[in-house]
Amino acid sequence: MIRPPVSLVARNRTTSVSERALRPLVNLKNILWNLLGLGVPLVFAIWAVPTLLENAGSEKFGFMGLAWGLVGYASLLDLGMSRALTQKLAVIRQTDAEAQAKTIIKSAVYLTLAVSAVFFVFMCTLAIAGIDGLINYRQTTDREVDISIFILGLTIPLQALSLAFKGVNEAYLNFRGISIVRMLLGGANFAAPAILSFWTVELHLLVLTLLIARTIALVAYALLAKTSLPPTTDASRATFELKTTQDLFHFGKWVALSGIVQPLLTQADRFVIGAMLSAAAVGAYVVPYEITMQSLVVMGAVTTVAFPAISQLTQTNPVAARALLDQWASRMTLLMLFFMAALAAILPELMKFWVGNNATPAAIHAGQILCAGAFAHAVGSIYTSYLHAYGKTKLTAMFHVAELVCYFPILLFAVKEFGIVGAAAAWTVRATADTTLLIAASRRITSS
Repeated sequence: MIRPPVSLVARNRTTSVSERALRPLVNLKNILWNLLGLGVPLVFAIWAVPTLLENAGSEKFGFMGLAWGLVGYASLLDLGMSRALTQKLAVIRQTDAEAQAKTIIKSAVYLTLAVSAVFFVFMCTLAIAGIDGLINYRQTTDREVDISIFILGLTIPLQALSLAFKGVNEAYLNFRGISIVRMLLGGANFAAPAILSFWTVELHLLVLTLLIARTIALVAYALLAKTSLPPTTDASRATFELKTTQDLFHFGKWVALSGIVQPLLTQADRFVIGAMLSAAAVGAYVVPYEITMQSLVVMGAVTTVAFPAISQLTQTNPVAARALLDQWASRMTLLMLFFMAALAAILPELMKFWVGNNATPAAIHAGQILCAGAFAHAVGSIYTSYLHAYGKTKLTAMFHVAELVCYFPILLFAVKEFGIVGAAAAWTVRATADTTLLIAASRRITSS
């Protein structure tokens, strides 16, 4: 990534950046669109989760929780191309190099397709090898589980391709289009299997709704990306370029490593619970987990909009980039502290109202602990965006690797001794450590 001249950096460090000057850089309208895109699916989830739990039972609901977790692992397959595309295209916007945007996109998509094909073969191999034997279940047939694995082998690559096209839209600030697709996809993610469960609770048919929804979302994201590109892009000259792919991979390979490790950090708890306890225990854990994690929509809305803005500023005005980080980090820290504390206080009644007798004391306690972890994760996410804007993807990946080495032994011990409450505590400790490292690293950038 091209660094700004030393003289420019020195000059900008002496420049005062007012809040009024920063205000247009993170557009409130884009944040609101993002908030809608992330928040509307929660409305569907409020109805769908207890409905699916009641109709399908705790075991199959637990399997759906595992399926949602695996689809969340799709960031692994794009090898960091989504964030790399956003950063690269945001930097070249309104420059002479912008005409090459389609070549950049095409190179990223081809790489993602190649990796996705390998992943599909891998998932088919797992199904044939009987990977389902690692999960304890009684009310679901082996046939249902095996077919579901095949379906997920198709679903996850489609999600990875969608992420790449979403990264293009974010670079060109098409948050309105992204949010509309997110609302529809998020609603289908929860509501489609819940509606289907009134007619059938066969696991592979419930999982099939995820494949259908993500196929539609991929087409929508691709069309939006096409319309977002400016007229200066030359479609006739768009080709796959190895050099372009290497440049993207140089940035994205560390995001990809984080893509491998971070889902293990954020999703491994439910798989460990499934292996050490049961699929039903996963169902008990998924409810409070989803409540706390889905409450992070505000922070997600801000960081998605802030990332391309900070990426541009790192090239022209590092002081403004830091000022923008400080402005939104302080605002969101106070907001999330208040919100997560309030959620922890009302969680017992909220869960009893939402899922009735399935709101066990252990599930409630796990949720309250996760509120603290969610707060730490929310604060850390904006510092991650700042570090990635400067191309420090290797640093955040190394943090995740170090955390994984420490986290897994703690998680295994905690689940064995304390069940789902222990899993929540281990997750919270890990999230707090991650945020501490991210804040320290961002300060080093400013002082260097």
